[in-house]
Amino acid sequence: MFEKLLTMLAKKLFPNRDISVKKIGNKYLRIAYDTTGCRDYLLKGKYTYDEVEKLNALTSYNASYGFCEELGPVAFIGIPNVRRVGINGFFFYNVHEYAKKVDNSEYYFEAYTPEEAKKIANYTVYGLRCKDVGFEKICEIARIDKISYIYDSRCRLKKAKCKKIYDMDCKLTGTYSFNEAKLLATGTTGKKEWFSGDEEPIIFATVGENYHVGIIGILGSTIEFIAGFRDVWEYGAKEPEIQTIKILTEEEANNIQCFSLYLYDVSYGIPQKYDVEKYDRTFDKRFNFYMEDGSDYRLIRRNELFV
Repeated sequence: MFEKLLTMLAKKLFPNRDISVKKIGNKYLRIAYDTTGCRDYLLKGKYTYDEVEKLNALTSYNASYGFCEELGPVAFIGIPNVRRVGINGFFFYNVHEYAKKVDNSEYYFEAYTPEEAKKIANYTVYGLRCKDVGFEKICEIARIDKISYIYDSRCRLKKAKCKKIYDMDCKLTGTYSFNEAKLLATGTTGKKEWFSGDEEPIIFATVGENYHVGIIGILGSTIEFIAGFRDVWEYGAKEPEIQTIKILTEEEANNIQCFSLYLYDVSYGIPQKYDVEKYDRTFDKRFNFYMEDGSDYRLIRRNELFV
């Protein structure tokens, strides 16, 4: 009964959408049935119909062609479910990149007929990276403009549970006492076991001989994987040296009143509550992800991931 009431409310709020509300587990979720498309990655440039067909053939799946008022002709490649091909609907056009905030804004896609699709020569191409089928071959032919954070090697290295150097994404301005750091990161000066919204875990450590840091975004259960500390590598700067790191207990940290704070993992963007002094060089608009050998920095196989 409650699902029906929530569905009625949702339809009033979104009168032009085919949606309902379902209870899944302990949560009520809004489900849209009028969606289409994919956004695991976005290719650079525009492509003809024949070029899209060649790229899609590498996926072994299906392609869908259509028109979007804001973007012009759009093609989706690598779609496993043939029933999702050639249908009209809303689609998420923003690829969630590493260090960017989630943006679930939507545009409307109106599918072309097969005859119409063949006449188009300027498609914007989105892809679904389904089981990585054909993706490496696609990258040999086309360049990636944007890729989902979950496939970005920067994110994969952050999430990997292996012994590695912990590279910092950002350094905050100023210094903080133990309580100030705890309050800023977690929202409380007490112990906290779970986090939501902008709340994040924080650990405290001594880097080198006597540089005291608070690292935001690291769960205490993962400290066994920290092999070293590297400060933020800014754009145009020399790569910082790897330093030794000693994790402090909260009792030890509480006796220190001058911490420099760092953000370790900004997969979902940088919360507005933080005043950032230094950013990783890859966040700079001038950074070129394509290296001299032609490989994409976001897709390189980092040795740490395969230890």
